[in-house]
Amino acid sequence: MIRPGRKGRRSGQAVFRAIMRAGLGLMLLIALTYIPADMSRVRAETVPLPEDPSAYTQKKSNYIPEYEYCMHRLFSQLPELGNEPVFVTVPGYSGDMEEVNAFARYVYQNYDYTGRLLLSYLPSNVQGQYILQVRLDNPGEIYRMQEAVESELIRFSRTLDGMAERDKVIAINGWIAANAVYDTTLEKSSCYSNIMEGTSTCNGYARAFLALCSYSGIICENVRGYTDGKLHMWNRVKLGDGWEYVDVTWNSMAGSDRWLLVLEARMRMDHVW
Repeated sequence: MIRPGRKGRRSGQAVFRAIMRAGLGLMLLIALTYIPADMSRVRAETVPLPEDPSAYTQKKSNYIPEYEYCMHRLFSQLPELGNEPVFVTVPGYSGDMEEVNAFARYVYQNYDYTGRLLLSYLPSNVQGQYILQVRLDNPGEIYRMQEAVESELIRFSRTLDGMAERDKVIAINGWIAANAVYDTTLEKSSCYSNIMEGTSTCNGYARAFLALCSYSGIICENVRGYTDGKLHMWNRVKLGDGWEYVDVTWNSMAGSDRWLLVLEARMRMDHVW
């Protein structure tokens, strides 16, 4: 990610360093990409879901029920696990390699607000099927961080109740752009750092935008691409029958709404994907 209108600034690509580190089992290498809007095509083998989605998520869009439920069950264990590093098996889940990769992408893009979950996979007792493990360096702290940022996301999303979808998107962009600054150290890249600490790279901006859209009922995706040949991340939202694009990072840095709800042809003038 580069600062709009300025040359020579270091890229945000260092943010997109390997998201897997050494641990138990075989490690997944997950490509940072957006989750498809038609998420129903991704299958999960899980225990039966509760009839009421509010039992495991407050999201209104951009979520896969099976994945949310599995992660909700995992996170409910964390307060009892203390503050020492631990591996936890994702409860109620197994899948083939394609499904495991889909689940892991979902966790990184749509669920993990802290940026501290490290996923690995292990063969299950069924041939061709795998289970997922999550390495937590401090379960208690991660739980508190996830709860804190989720509470803030839900709080703000409720202020948008009753608004038209387009107005919600404008409000979400404005709130994030006004309350965060770009992290020039390239050390902070999570939704948590953007929302709770007021600073992040484009990765944190885009994930915060996606999260707020999810709690506000707006269909949204992260888009990963390039600007001036450097890695960058932004969003697109579906309003009516069409997609429009938002680069909340650049809007925040430029102090303008130039990259708010623009059509694809305009976005491709300075974004490549």
